[in-house]
Amino acid sequence: MSQGTTQGGTKDSNVGVWLFLVGISVLLGLSRTIHYLLFHTLAELFAVTVSFSIFALTWTSQKYLKNSYLTILGAAYGTIGVIDVFHTLTFKGMNLIPAVTTNYPTQFWLAARALEAIALVVAALFIRRAARFSVASWVFAALGMASCLAVWSGVLPDTFLDGIGLTPFKIGSEYSIVGILLIALVLLWRARKEFAHDVYWLVSGSLLLAIATEICFIHYVSFYDYINELGHYFRLYSVVLAFLAIVVTGIRRPSEILYRQVVEKEQQLKVINERLEKSEDSLNQAQAVAGVGSWQIDMASKTLSWSDETFRIFGLAAGTRPTVDTLATFIHPDDRERVSTAWKAALGGATFDLEHRIVVAKQTKWIRERAEFQFAPDGRALAAVGSVQDITDRKQAEDAIRISEARLRRAELASRSGNWEIHLDSQSIVCSDGAAKLYGIEKHEVDLATVQNMPLPEYRSALDTALSNLVENNEPYDLEFKITTADSGEIRDIHSIAEFDTERRVLFGVIQDITERKAALQALHNSEMFAKSTLDAVPESICVLDRTGTIVAVNKAWRDFCMQNHPAPEQVGGFIGFNYLAICNSAIMPGADEAKSIADGILKVINNELDAFAVEYSCAGPAERRWFIARATHFHGDSGNVLVAHEDITERKKAEQRLETLAQIDVLTGLANRRHFMTLAEQELSRAQRYGGALSLLMVDIDHFKSINDTYGHHTGDLVLQKLGALFQEALRDIDIFGRVGGEEFAGVLPQTSAEQALDVAERLRQIVERAEFTRAHGLPLHITLSIGVTTLTDRSSNIDTLLGQADSALYRAKSGGRNQVRVFSH
Repeated sequence: MSQGTTQGGTKDSNVGVWLFLVGISVLLGLSRTIHYLLFHTLAELFAVTVSFSIFALTWTSQKYLKNSYLTILGAAYGTIGVIDVFHTLTFKGMNLIPAVTTNYPTQFWLAARALEAIALVVAALFIRRAARFSVASWVFAALGMASCLAVWSGVLPDTFLDGIGLTPFKIGSEYSIVGILLIALVLLWRARKEFAHDVYWLVSGSLLLAIATEICFIHYVSFYDYINELGHYFRLYSVVLAFLAIVVTGIRRPSEILYRQVVEKEQQLKVINERLEKSEDSLNQAQAVAGVGSWQIDMASKTLSWSDETFRIFGLAAGTRPTVDTLATFIHPDDRERVSTAWKAALGGATFDLEHRIVVAKQTKWIRERAEFQFAPDGRALAAVGSVQDITDRKQAEDAIRISEARLRRAELASRSGNWEIHLDSQSIVCSDGAAKLYGIEKHEVDLATVQNMPLPEYRSALDTALSNLVENNEPYDLEFKITTADSGEIRDIHSIAEFDTERRVLFGVIQDITERKAALQALHNSEMFAKSTLDAVPESICVLDRTGTIVAVNKAWRDFCMQNHPAPEQVGGFIGFNYLAICNSAIMPGADEAKSIADGILKVINNELDAFAVEYSCAGPAERRWFIARATHFHGDSGNVLVAHEDITERKKAEQRLETLAQIDVLTGLANRRHFMTLAEQELSRAQRYGGALSLLMVDIDHFKSINDTYGHHTGDLVLQKLGALFQEALRDIDIFGRVGGEEFAGVLPQTSAEQALDVAERLRQIVERAEFTRAHGLPLHITLSIGVTTLTDRSSNIDTLLGQADSALYRAKSGGRNQVRVFSH
């Protein structure tokens, strides 16, 4: 309201000044008809009066002027008015001062105009600096006094000669003043943002009229000719515009200037606050990704401050006021004493780094807490800053490793296998429980010499050669040999594989008792060839298990699969002789549960609890994830063997996935279809509403697309849509979401994109499409244009339909406005 009042008052004052100027102009015109000297005297007196008014009002109102430009200019006009008085009194025909030549009025004129030009340049240079009115007034007074003394003393060159006219010095000085005024005009334009719009144009008009004045006084021949008269009109109008800018507008608008400065400060504070909010959001996001929260505690008030991630870890809503007592209720009852003891020790200066359990929503979590304390000189703890990390997954992984190790031990015993390590530098051996049992030695009594003497003599040469190649050439070995056990002297068939860790200089390997397997293989040898031929003809990967779950036969598809997918297929040989149940049960994450499920199903078939078993599962291969169906059935005959088949259904799964993709993607453009786009857009809007950040939407329509189909056929229309989809995908970011929501209508979601940025993106898309050539099957390429509507999320409660409606409204305006343009939604 106050701003409108101020502007209205200024307009009324301006009208009064303009009416005054019109009246003065009429009066001057009448005086010119009487005598030119009367015209000149009145014109100069009016200009001098305005100059003194500028000086006086700037002096009385200097504390309200926040613009140094106006302060300096107002200070200069006092001196300029005094010099103009001398110019008037010495003008030809006044005869008020004896011995005055025609040089005096022209030199006083040059002095005043030069001082005015200098003041305009200095004012522009000091516009952003503090300027004192009194200092500026004395400086210009000193310059004016020096100029007047130079004129009275006659040291200046002639400026006007009777019968000749203007001298070169006078003309050159006028051109110099014009040059200075042009510099002042350029400086004023560069500082235009420091002025209200109308103030800038008033000062600019004053400058332009001053330049016009100087040009007139370069070209007059006589003191009384019409160019001299026109120059005085320009001079009067120039000083009146300066009066309007400084007195009427500049002084009556301190509140507007102050308001503009306050707005600028508010904008700066808003930018700073936005940056702080973004930094806080980034920190919260980083903590959420790392699963690490932070906290602070003030010991005096016992108040806690938590980050968002800490609230999430403890299952509390962000913004809740946590207390020390609240925190204590979360600690697992079995850990409370340990946590309390560690905390008390930390208050005494000990390190606080503790892993313990908390109970959140009746579920147990593991967390790791660390803290640093600030202490007073007397040793009292003042405050603490700490972190809390959710280590539940790590603890579960450690438990899984322990379980896996236990399963490995059970698998070794079940499969009559074990693993060992020989440390060459220390000439010592370490083995698992399964290996010690195979050697017939207690685990703690195993030594290298005993193990080396176990193989039968006829196998030692081959073993020595294999070990030498392993150590010297790093060639892994895979051998079968016989040993004599240390406890019973029983001869057993052993299968051993080994590798060499060159950095640690450690040999490590696996041994398996294959005595029973050898016997079983011999027993099955006669029937194996027939079964092998039959199984090799089957495309599924098939193995045959005996009653213990040991693999006794595999088909060609099984062997090929092992060759293609096992990291060391030559070492496993299709896993014949390996206990398949033990392999499944010893599997570790991922896929451990599925492998155990397969083992349990096969075991039930072996135990006749099921006639058949089937399960669908997936596993990661070297190149891609593959899908299978595992089936187990009884092998025909009295052997009790079980046939296990794995059918590769990867291609079927891929076909299903392709169908799913086709349900989400518009086949013609490669963009999301309407349903999938709406789903993705809802998700992105929800993310923006939850975490903050800018979000913009586009609605895009192909101009005159129906005429393309009607003129060139639907095939050409399809080609246009295909290329348009490709252009969108090339021009947009990976995080941007674009979809075809209608025949020739597209929509886009631009995450983390402000209104200005969205407008730039839309305009860039429009230009890219406008410049692109769309080829046809026959004939010259087509050119098309787009109409685009843009909207930006401002109301956090908006839904996606609202935003799309806003963008569609802006699109309608773009099409109504002539198409091939971008319009932004406005309320």
